[in-house]
Amino acid sequence: MRKTGRVSGKVRPATSEAPLQSRPLRIVSILGRMNVGGPAQLVAWMTAGLNDLGHDAYLVTGTVPAGEVDMLDAAYAAGVEPIVIPELSRELTPKDTIVVWKLYRELCRLEPDVVHTHTAKAGAVGRLAAWLYRWGHWRTVIGTPRTCHVIHTFHGHIFHSYFGPLKTRLFIGIERFLGRWMTDRIIVLSQQQLEEIHHLFRVGRADQFDVIP
Repeated sequence: MRKTGRVSGKVRPATSEAPLQSRPLRIVSILGRMNVGGPAQLVAWMTAGLNDLGHDAYLVTGTVPAGEVDMLDAAYAAGVEPIVIPELSRELTPKDTIVVWKLYRELCRLEPDVVHTHTAKAGAVGRLAAWLYRWGHWRTVIGTPRTCHVIHTFHGHIFHSYFGPLKTRLFIGIERFLGRWMTDRIIVLSQQQLEEIHHLFRVGRADQFDVIP
């Protein structure tokens, strides 16, 4: 059964004309897969907590490959019904074009104020979909994109010790591009991450970063 990210399964009509500070926010979190580990549980709890505060928070995720434990139950236990995109997986594949399109369609349906991506793969396809959502609208003809703030959280990084030199350079280049052109805020979990991701690998601008342990 296709879920909507909310227990009620309903999407409230958007009220984008109201100032963000005067109304509940609509927030879409995108995570690559709900496998065993901190990010899955954290994003599930965060989505539930935002809903408890009166916001409209949704969780979009992919599928867990064979051999990994599926943590979707953690989301349901937190009161969150994820939107699952089956083609969203860890590896880069030609199906990623389908993933970007489906994410874009979900964003058009949900009309978020904030898109918050987590982990490398979901961060790439999610931020690209958010950019398309911002700019793929008739209003952009007159230079007025949709209002949507894009946040990416690094729960770690793959800039060394994971892949060969060529693949690593490719991923660093992608993150630099995404950080410069498709991201408003970047969250890291420690000062060490900030030093590595921004100062060592030159991802993003200093004023984009927040350290939230």
